[in-house]
Amino acid sequence: MNESVSEEVLDRVRPSPDERRRLNERVEELCELVGGEARRVGVEADAVLVGSTSRGTWLSGDRDIDVFIKLPPSLEREEFVELGLEVARGVANVGDYSEEAYAEHPYVRARFAEFDVDLVPCFDVEDAEEIRSAVDRTPFHDAYLDERLGGLEDEVLLLKQFMKGTGVYSAETRVRGFSGYLSELLVLIHGGFGGVLEAASGWSPGESYDPEGHGTAGDYGGPLVVVDPVDPGRNVSAALSLQRFAEFVQAAGDYLEEARREFFFPPEPRAGTGFDERGTFPLVVEVEVEEGIVEDNLFPQLRKTRDSLVRGLESTGLRVLRSGVYRDRIVMELFEEELPRAERHEGPPVWLREHAEKFLEKYGSERLFSGPWVGGDGHLVVEKRRTETGAVDALKRLLDEGKGFGRAIARRGGFEVHAGVEARDEVPDDFVSRTLPWRRGGQGPE
Repeated sequence: MNESVSEEVLDRVRPSPDERRRLNERVEELCELVGGEARRVGVEADAVLVGSTSRGTWLSGDRDIDVFIKLPPSLEREEFVELGLEVARGVANVGDYSEEAYAEHPYVRARFAEFDVDLVPCFDVEDAEEIRSAVDRTPFHDAYLDERLGGLEDEVLLLKQFMKGTGVYSAETRVRGFSGYLSELLVLIHGGFGGVLEAASGWSPGESYDPEGHGTAGDYGGPLVVVDPVDPGRNVSAALSLQRFAEFVQAAGDYLEEARREFFFPPEPRAGTGFDERGTFPLVVEVEVEEGIVEDNLFPQLRKTRDSLVRGLESTGLRVLRSGVYRDRIVMELFEEELPRAERHEGPPVWLREHAEKFLEKYGSERLFSGPWVGGDGHLVVEKRRTETGAVDALKRLLDEGKGFGRAIARRGGFEVHAGVEARDEVPDDFVSRTLPWRRGGQGPE
């Protein structure tokens, strides 16, 4: 490890005393508000700060506060949701704005000065085996790490910033990378930032860790398995995609060969080579996004829709070089705008007489450019006339059909298509210029 790089990074990512003071003041205010609203509603409730801000492992500049509203486990589910939301709404009304979001059950997002606050109802269970909702385990995660992470806070900060700089941080469905909890567990398992990189540089898909020896690692698939220490029925890295796993393996190995600040603070993406120079054809589908939908619900539906469109285009003979999804658009880059009117279609070998006759019967009634003939390998061949040659027409047909789309996308409709020259301004820079962040060259931000 390069100590000078590590110290430079820590100087930038450790929260300052003033940041810590402001956060603590805001948390104290929020907890008092929760208590007051709970008394008003007439329910017993405790407020608890969870996540990295509770452990001092949050990165300077982060403005997220997670406050869990712990309610009696004796409440029925419907009553729990109703009372929890009423308390959360009352607290949020004191802030600058609020909105409701949905995970397993509803919660409230609010803004207090410079802080984004999630107010999340949960059941106040005494044991992790008694959890009644997914969020109930979070306080147990905090307790587990609080007991073990002391003295390793800087190591966590280094790893989180490294993951952030290399583009693999966050378990949100938009990213499908490493969560904060997962990164902290990896530091515990390997003893520090350097230990994690040493191990990760030698990872291959199928790596597994079981910190508390629950014996359930074999129950899960995926590129990485980390059994939750407080819940053996959960893989902490379930959200991690193979792509993000591989990117982290590459970054770890590269950093061990040459430690540089660009791994933590990469340069901005350079302007990519133009589509004309590349000889490719861009297509952009603007999607009308349902108001209030959270990214964790939106991005899987966008990817499902994108995959259906790509399959549909390729089934016509068009070739898709690459594709990507963004919050309000699907972007595709094709090798060509138009296909030839002629399409080669190969049938069975002539010695499979029954199949050959069916092939000849089928294509004998169609308008062909030429054929049938026998190819050099003994197979029958015809040159068909394509019914559809243009990428834009094919895309619009697929959008009209709406087959295989994400449910919310299929319901919304109202797509707007941009193609060719018109599409260029609609394509995000990081789609055009795809380079590993730490290999972009140039200098990172000062």
